[in-house]
Amino acid sequence: MSVQESKSRRFKQIRVILLIMLSLIIIEQIPLIQRITAISTSQVYVYVKYGNDLSFKEIEYVPQFGDYFVSYENKGGEKLSFIVSPHFNTYKSSFLNSRDLLRK
Repeated sequence: MSVQESKSRRFKQIRVILLIMLSLIIIEQIPLIQRITAISTSQVYVYVKYGNDLSFKEIEYVPQFGDYFVSYENKGGEKLSFIVSPHFNTYKSSFLNSRDLLRK
């Protein structure tokens, strides 16, 4: 394999990775996908933190906060809710920082 073929192959791999990343970012803007992501993320968190003690009850989008509230219930009937943001943290934190800068 020549150096030129190696560079061309490497460029194609990088292009495919970037295309996949861009596709995931675009798909994550669809509300149904955001909802599924919020449920999945909270289920992983609940399983790691609480094991099988909690069962999923409901999910609700709260437009005032722009977040999803995911509710679980334990065996004793106590309800626990978690907030899951549909935004990437880097985007949200940079937005908050720039808004804080505009206030000064």
